[in-house]
Amino acid sequence: SQRWLTKYGYVAQENPSETDPGRLINGTENLSPPVDFNLTAAIVKMQRNYGIPITGKVDNVTRKIMHTPRCSVKDPMDWLSVDVAPYVLSGTKWHKFQITYKITEYTPRLSQSEVRRIMHDAFQIWSDYTPLDFTEVTSGNADMLIAFPRWDHGDGTPFDGRWDPDRGTGLGLAHAFMPPRSERIAKKYGIDGDTHFDGDEQWTTGTHRGVDLLQVATHEFGHALGLGHTLVPGTIMYPAYMYKDKYCIHPDDLQGIQAMYGEEHFVTKKRRECKLYCRHCVTFIDQQPCSRKSKNPLIPVCSLLPEKCHDSEYDAVLQFRGDTYFIQGIQYFRRQSHKVDGPILLTKMWTALPDKVDAGYERKDGYVFFFGGSKYWKYNGRQLEPGYPRYISTDFGLPSDLDAALPWQPTGKTYFFKGERYWRYDEELGRIDDGYPRPISVWKGVPNNVDAATQYIDDDSVYFFKGRRYYKYSEKALLVLPGYPKYTAEHWMDC
Repeated sequence: SQRWLTKYGYVAQENPSETDPGRLINGTENLSPPVDFNLTAAIVKMQRNYGIPITGKVDNVTRKIMHTPRCSVKDPMDWLSVDVAPYVLSGTKWHKFQITYKITEYTPRLSQSEVRRIMHDAFQIWSDYTPLDFTEVTSGNADMLIAFPRWDHGDGTPFDGRWDPDRGTGLGLAHAFMPPRSERIAKKYGIDGDTHFDGDEQWTTGTHRGVDLLQVATHEFGHALGLGHTLVPGTIMYPAYMYKDKYCIHPDDLQGIQAMYGEEHFVTKKRRECKLYCRHCVTFIDQQPCSRKSKNPLIPVCSLLPEKCHDSEYDAVLQFRGDTYFIQGIQYFRRQSHKVDGPILLTKMWTALPDKVDAGYERKDGYVFFFGGSKYWKYNGRQLEPGYPRYISTDFGLPSDLDAALPWQPTGKTYFFKGERYWRYDEELGRIDDGYPRPISVWKGVPNNVDAATQYIDDDSVYFFKGRRYYKYSEKALLVLPGYPKYTAEHWMDC
């Protein structure tokens, strides 16, 4: 575990290279931790980054991540400081759109023609959505060099042999160098944009057997263009390798690459220049942007990120520190007064939560509770309390798979909803009140099987969400007000 933490950036280097942080070092790889190395602190950093339970120990969940094959580029230390945009930029990029590459060494696992086709396709995935154009050259100089070396190959990050899933060895699959920070560094090292694939790996194409070269190459070329690792699962730039049958470019990857290079490029009225900078021209107007969107891109954009105006069904809604949080899968939207932010990765706010949350609420003492399946998580603000998650049935006496949780000020109790019934929970006594559960029909006008519920302090109302619509329940009239339900996107997401 110490070697893994050191290799992937969780232990500060005593004498970092001027190409660090976030870049590979030219020289000898030193994986010995410094004398003041704190193993627990390093593990906590790693667990917080990956959004898994923070134990400070190499538990089963942590060990599984450490035994997964991955890219050899270090993980960024500022993942949790990224709020609305989870993608990570290295801080450097190419200052031109025409980039050349040359393959200097091949793998014996695939034919040279297959390797050349795969490299072309991997570059095209990025060029389909940016103004970038990549050209292979077979002689002379090139901006990017591609090779399949084995073990120590002189760049400071030796490979570790073929991946063995049974022994958990040979985890480093490939690495790439970022664009140059400056001309001085570029001249000194001369490796900016170069990409190395472990020559011992069982490189394959289009199968879960071995390691799919297209998917790894696309990831590494993202580094060579200036993208860092992101912790958003399913992205091209996620550090761990997992074969995907349906390969696509995640919106997080798309936002990151276009933040550096843009989506389109201004051209002159000459059509040949339009073609030069925009291979997939759709429209052409003098002095106007030439559209870069391909009618038939090599891979589509993944439909993973929720869209606030089109996908307005939520797993949970809660108030936290005066803001309203709309949780949807692994991400959330945050409404602050009349402004809506998001989507934002949920584990950047509350680590260790499952991929789907059923309900959540903030108690009046500042503790936050989330419920998912048969378990619940307790946070002191944003910090997970030790010993969690725990079982809902044991501590609350409630069933699994709850629909909604609602702390209600008029009674000072917390209400839990599931199906056609609801429960009233006494926070001070720590038990369900006598006479519960009761039918939801007591809440006049509120439907069964709600998705979420929250109390909005500003107007003394309770809001129930179901599907794409919501119901406004009056605390004074004790019924759903006339004119409801209404569409959530229009009234809560400013659509």
